[in-house]
Amino acid sequence: MRLCEPASRVSALQWQRACAAAEAKNVRIQRSLSLYVLLIFLATSPLLAVDPSRRISQYAHTAWRIQDGVFSGTPFAITQTGDGYLWIGTQDGLLRFDGVRFVPWVSADGIQLPSSIVYSLMGAHDGSLWIGTRAGLSHLKNQRLINYPGAQGNVTSLLEDGDGTVWLTRSGGPGDGLPDVLYQRDC
Repeated sequence: MRLCEPASRVSALQWQRACAAAEAKNVRIQRSLSLYVLLIFLATSPLLAVDPSRRISQYAHTAWRIQDGVFSGTPFAITQTGDGYLWIGTQDGLLRFDGVRFVPWVSADGIQLPSSIVYSLMGAHDGSLWIGTRAGLSHLKNQRLINYPGAQGNVTSLLEDGDGTVWLTRSGGPGDGLPDVLYQRDC
């Protein structure tokens, strides 16, 4: 007798319900088994991340600290742009890190930041860098620096929304601490 053939004493509807319940149970068991196999694989895969033939002392870690002279001033902000560079805003200017060394940023066209004290940084979706300083805001795009005289004061934070609009907060200027829309991408 086949598993899903109705017996003579059981109605066809009852038999269908029993078969459906048995099939659902089989599906749950198969899913659970698949999940367990996946979890076992994931639990053991981190063991493959470390080369067992190397001692822990053979791995390198580098720390860059103010007291070691890497930064000329206290860092206030850090961000990464689309080209992979890390940018660090300090009390003595802007630094660019390429993964090996920190290089003080200098404008190619001689335009300077409104202040050497950099409080906030933001890597924008278009790959450019927004720089909030003690005396205003700047935008570095394609190696060209643009200063925004309308954004006076300490620019303390920067944010880009999904539409490309740049928002900022500032203190010591008009609208102390209230968010401002400074730049809106042309739609």
